[in-house]
Amino acid sequence: MSTAVPASPLSALPWATRFRSDDLDEVRAFVGNIDGRNSRAAPRGEPMGYSMYQLAGRRTNFLGTESAVEQTVRGYVPGPALHLSMPVGSVYRSGRRASAPTGPLSVVLAPPGWDYARASPPGSLLLVGVPRHVLQDEVEALRPALGAGWGAGWRCSTSPRATRPASFPRCAA
Repeated sequence: MSTAVPASPLSALPWATRFRSDDLDEVRAFVGNIDGRNSRAAPRGEPMGYSMYQLAGRRTNFLGTESAVEQTVRGYVPGPALHLSMPVGSVYRSGRRASAPTGPLSVVLAPPGWDYARASPPGSLLLVGVPRHVLQDEVEALRPALGAGWGAGWRCSTSPRATRPASFPRCAA
């Protein structure tokens, strides 16, 4: 059953879009409408205790989730996404590569075009998503301050090939 109240009153600002459900199928459907195709596995028969909030800005999206059960999420990142916090012990996989389990101060940068799977224990996740063109604009704006020649022709790879988890996008001059 869905409600409009997050699991924790401190999860989101009052004007954030919110979702809460204990049903895995409802969570899959709701998240699929926001993030596109993905898959999610969690123990059946246990209430998920899942809540999500989103603050969608003109240039940046903030997303927070909480889950009372362990889950595995498979998805695709169309633009750079910075996972500022995630449940301690989360493991990211891309292809046959797996990250070390995350610690309490871990940050993961998911580069554009990244196919991944994340296995996480119960807990919270905070993500900041920035469209590629916004990141490109910021780097272009920084070029004068970085000295002549640095950053000229800077661009990030948009190749759909997976890169190592927690690594920066491949960039070239």
